[in-house]
Amino acid sequence: MSKQIRPSVTNPTIATVYNEISNGLLVLAPEFQRRFVWTQPHQEEFLDTVLRGFPFPEIYVSAGEIDLEAMKTVRNVIDGQQRLTTIRNYIEDRFEKPLNLVSSYSELSDDQKKSFLSYEVVIRDLGKIDDDTIREIFRRINLTKFKLDTVEIHNAIYDGSFIQVAKSILDETDISVFGVFKESEFSRMGDLHFVLLVLSTLEIGGYFSQDKEVEPMIEKFNEEYPNAIEQKNRLLGALSTASGLGLAPDSMWFRKSNFYTMISEFAFHLDALPHDIFDRLQYLEESVMANKQNTSSEFGRYYSYMYQGTNNRSARVVRSELFRKYCFQLNAESRSS
Repeated sequence: MSKQIRPSVTNPTIATVYNEISNGLLVLAPEFQRRFVWTQPHQEEFLDTVLRGFPFPEIYVSAGEIDLEAMKTVRNVIDGQQRLTTIRNYIEDRFEKPLNLVSSYSELSDDQKKSFLSYEVVIRDLGKIDDDTIREIFRRINLTKFKLDTVEIHNAIYDGSFIQVAKSILDETDISVFGVFKESEFSRMGDLHFVLLVLSTLEIGGYFSQDKEVEPMIEKFNEEYPNAIEQKNRLLGALSTASGLGLAPDSMWFRKSNFYTMISEFAFHLDALPHDIFDRLQYLEESVMANKQNTSSEFGRYYSYMYQGTNNRSARVVRSELFRKYCFQLNAESRSS
């Protein structure tokens, strides 16, 4: 049996916690943490809990690096980022819309502000523990809370080469320009999930159902990713090609299933993209949309797989086969005949 972790429990006030955050002594979002995802209504519900003096779940922190200037140890938030970020947002009025459920902090009376700032937070400090243990604690805490997306768990558990390559791709391109993902999907790491999915597809050289090959790839290449440069360049090249085509914003190629097919196939065939790829994409889209009721047609079959079973292997294979047939194998004359 491993040695038990014995956290120290303290009850600092919100004022103390806020000052630690402001002074960089309490880090809200270490690398393994997910992004801030609470909506404004969710934040307001939490603030109402605090303003009414009701308790909320404890915060978990661990010891980080030493701030040599302040001569204090920086602490990392293991669990509680959403709550503490909301408190900071409230004090600093970082909301995009007017508050509905609670009064803004600036509108509180002096007594109400004193009451809010003197609210005691329960913090469990786990002390100095290694990164692997921190990630495992994070995973286990969130098993008993509201469900995290799989990619968020991956981001918490792994921090190695495969995920870092995916993150570097997002750092070097703006995937939001395609309009494929909603704002909420970006906050839940939908863009990271997409990149990991395409990288996994490239790495195994073909399609698979759901996400079943993503975690094995993350785990396999956690320490070292030999094909990192090649696959990164292929994916960046595919995204750059798609961005430069000038496809209409409402094009079917910006539907998630089709976008996944297009980017994967561009990456697979980056060295052999035809000069008239835009025309080929347009022809394929027009044919698919014109035959959406014709299920006996190959185009009608493609259309059905845009909406049904888009995550199973057979659907992905059907889409890729038709994409390759009309975007890489036929010339303009044969398409128009």
